[in-house]
Amino acid sequence: MDKLLSKIKRTSFEELLFRIKKLILVRLEWLFNKNITVSFRGFNVQDKQALLEHIKNRDKPFPFFDKGEKESIYKIFNTYFPNQIERYIEEADKICKHNFSFLGVDIEYKDRIEWNKDPLTKQEYPHILYTNIYKSSSKADVKHVWELNRHEHLLNLGIAYCFTSDEEYTKEFCNQVVDWIDANPYLVGVNWSSSLEVAVRAINWVISYYLFLDSKYLDKEVNYKILNSLYQHGRYIIRNLSFFSSPYNHLIGEATAIFILGFLFPEFKEATQWKTIGWQILTSQIEKQFFNDGGGVEQAISYHHYTLGFYLLGIILQIRNGIEINPQVLKVIEKAIEFSMYFVKPDGNLPMIGDADDARAIKFGSISKKWDFRTFLAIGAVLFNRADFKRISGKIGNETLWLLGIEGLKKYNQIAPELPKQTSMPFYSSGYFIMRSDWGKKADYLCLDCGPQSAGLYKNSTPSVAHGHADALSFELVLNGRPVIIDAGMFSYHDEYFQNYFRSTPAHNTIVIDGKSQATLIGKLGWAQTYTSKCTKWFTSKFADYVEGEHDGYAKEKNPLIHKRVIFFNKLIEAKRYWVIFDYLAGKGKHLIEQYFHFVPTKIQADKKTIYTNDIFLIPINPDLVNLEIEEGWIAESYGVKIKAPVAKYSTTSILPLCLGVIIYPNIPKIELLKTSQDITAFKLITPNWVDYHLLSKDVGKRYICEGIETDAKFSFLRMDNKGNIIALTIIQCSIMKINQKEIFSSTQLTDEVKIW
Repeated sequence: MDKLLSKIKRTSFEELLFRIKKLILVRLEWLFNKNITVSFRGFNVQDKQALLEHIKNRDKPFPFFDKGEKESIYKIFNTYFPNQIERYIEEADKICKHNFSFLGVDIEYKDRIEWNKDPLTKQEYPHILYTNIYKSSSKADVKHVWELNRHEHLLNLGIAYCFTSDEEYTKEFCNQVVDWIDANPYLVGVNWSSSLEVAVRAINWVISYYLFLDSKYLDKEVNYKILNSLYQHGRYIIRNLSFFSSPYNHLIGEATAIFILGFLFPEFKEATQWKTIGWQILTSQIEKQFFNDGGGVEQAISYHHYTLGFYLLGIILQIRNGIEINPQVLKVIEKAIEFSMYFVKPDGNLPMIGDADDARAIKFGSISKKWDFRTFLAIGAVLFNRADFKRISGKIGNETLWLLGIEGLKKYNQIAPELPKQTSMPFYSSGYFIMRSDWGKKADYLCLDCGPQSAGLYKNSTPSVAHGHADALSFELVLNGRPVIIDAGMFSYHDEYFQNYFRSTPAHNTIVIDGKSQATLIGKLGWAQTYTSKCTKWFTSKFADYVEGEHDGYAKEKNPLIHKRVIFFNKLIEAKRYWVIFDYLAGKGKHLIEQYFHFVPTKIQADKKTIYTNDIFLIPINPDLVNLEIEEGWIAESYGVKIKAPVAKYSTTSILPLCLGVIIYPNIPKIELLKTSQDITAFKLITPNWVDYHLLSKDVGKRYICEGIETDAKFSFLRMDNKGNIIALTIIQCSIMKINQKEIFSSTQLTDEVKIW
């Protein structure tokens, strides 16, 4: 009750008024308009044949493909995606047999599709006013019902029809949509209980409808029934916009749907209103959806692309109909695609950061690689003439072809691909830092999460829902092109145990203190007492990268405990690239400190305190201080699907302050700890050909001496050969360095520099 009161106190008068108004409108709609039928502008509702002929014969507006292009689509796909045609037809044939696969569920309906029944538990949701659905108890995951009722599979039927002209696909499309309408009256049941679900279904219906529009099987009665239901969808969405409840991907999906309905069906009486309001929301909200560096404010890679996909649908629809887009809108979208480009790992996937549920706003057929979002780069290459987008996209992608058509294909082919200008890249606003050796398939790559947990969360006990995890200073690591250390992903929003497991701090590659998460989990998807995080230093060069960040997720009023993480990427020699990670815990008192590393599903082994796989050796710099445990963990690359994967955990119970460190190296070097104290941590890495010194200071500008090295650097790396000659030097925030009293670097100010001798 206290948490509820706290949240009410924080609620603005505008939001309270909005919610009260919405409750009243819902009841009025239920009492007076639950049997509402479509109102057309300029058409007699009874003249259904004239309406059908009008829509079939009009030139504009048209969706993402026009009539002429449909005639060439088979030839184009046969040239660029010869195997894709067969897969589309196979998927469509399964759909005709009512075989579906989604969210880890395989289901076959032998007769009618059970639109309101959970496919796993067989529990049927009640046929009552949609606002009362959640008052009825349910042990089922509603997403399983919603996913089927999004009707993404109808696009497969439409695409198969384009390739084959087989009217059996039209018949199945019409039968399914009509059956759905009969089973789901306006405002009744679970499939009207989420405005986003209604919006996604409307978008999929519209695109599918246009694919079948030239079919003779689409008669006047079916056409009218579909348009009547689409009108009800639009009416519902505009009365249930998620301005305050879910003002991120939900609101953007809803706005996109009413914009598309208004744009493509000007015959609807409210079409102009829907189109205007939809686009107004999209443009006015765009800078609330993305940071100025392009990252999505929900701090979840999957939802970044979900929101981005909705925007692209609205933008491309207008561009293909000759409408000019506000340059500021395009600037934000280009930046969001650029953000995605830099996150691409050598294998083409992106890190599994934050919540995910396999959702795609742009989805023409099944997605085999759930974390491959390079189709957005191909689209961006065409829209913004970006040579780097094209290079990293790898290929045009069939989604690009469906959306941008033959003209888009020509533009894509005319672009000469170029590598991005940067390899390593900071994203200060969203808080992500990408370290990369190069853009090749055998590259090393690391993504550090040093940003806020998610937009809309509170530092106090006020609960709020968000898609970001308690993952401050977590990272993903790729070595020689192969993923090694990975984010665990997200398994389910329904299973409370595993939901909390995947969202909590121990499921991430970071430090856990006293067994707790960095933020407080509350119920399903709820968070309170979130943290503040920030990057305190970033440096990149051809030979070395350095990043330093911190967060206050474990800070208490009487104990301002801060976790600081430093990552140094040594790129001097390609075959001997390696990583050093320091974790400094500033605070007081005795605490249990656990350092987690989640490996991809593979076999890992341990020799004393050293962990090794086929790819790497992970070696603690202070092995006498820590214990090592190899545990069984989980990885969820797709919603509803989890697989076992090993987790390594170094732990110690110690009085703070404390510094722990690990080296991730391609073989086993000799590690010698030189000094560890409240002020500095220093060690050397010894190989047959050289010795590498690493020194990290707690303070900036404070001079110290360690094994003949005198400096005031916050961090310094020094490589010497067997004769004591200096080979390379990396210094961060340094004004002086002496080796055995001989000055090798001096500056009037704190400087970052790499020197090679």
